[in-house]
Amino acid sequence: MSVNKDYIFLLFSGQSYNNYAEKGYTSNEILCYNWTGDKVKKYQLPFDVLYFCVDCERIYCIGEVKDYYVCYIFKI
Repeated sequence: MSVNKDYIFLLFSGQSYNNYAEKGYTSNEILCYNWTGDKVKKYQLPFDVLYFCVDCERIYCIGEVKDYYVCYIFKI
């Protein structure tokens, strides 16, 4: 989860907990809500990520490629 002044962002997986765990707790979907709880947007990333954080302009993600981690940046 990450937040900024306008929105709440959640890493989301529609898979069962067991399948999610088998994938290493990664997902390629980030859901965005406003502070009143209304869903604003769904970000579909081109690959699975482990962690992410958000500022007012970008989503910063950490993904795993083979035996190392890669940082990806997406403009919101």
